Amino acid sequence: MTDENPYVIGPSPYDEATLRKLYHDEGLTAAEIADRLDRNRETIYNWMDDFDIERRRGGSPRVDR
Repeated sequence: MTDENPYVIGPSPYDEATLRKLYHDEGLTAAEIADRLDRNRETIYNWMDDFDIERRRGGSPRVDR
């Protein structure tokens, strides 16, 4: 995003590449991403919706880490 989020102190993790990498490539859950980025899970879901990142269904296998 070109505009900085005024509610985030420091660099914002709010970018599509980071979310796709963590969710799809590393296979993290939204809760795990939230913990890593110090945000809550609903924020991660909102960001994923903003970027049209398709979510795995509950119970779907994750990528082996």
